[in-house]
Amino acid sequence: MLERICSEVAGHLRPGGTVLLVHSSVNDVSRTLDALEQAGLKADVVHQETGPLGPLLSARRPDLDEEEIYVVRGRRI
Repeated sequence: MLERICSEVAGHLRPGGTVLLVHSSVNDVSRTLDALEQAGLKADVVHQETGPLGPLLSARRPDLDEEEIYVVRGRRI
């Protein structure tokens, strides 16, 4: 789903428009940044915070205690 959002979101933004995506370190944030850039957006991380895993992810990844949460911004220039 994330790949589809990244590839299609530029067509839904006006010049100067912004999309914000909440992203986990369990996924590859650099891949999301690259996908937004390839779609023609200027992409960066505007916030980063460490927090505990939620119950679903804890059940799937018992080896992790916490994750980094990123807010990724894509801007149409």
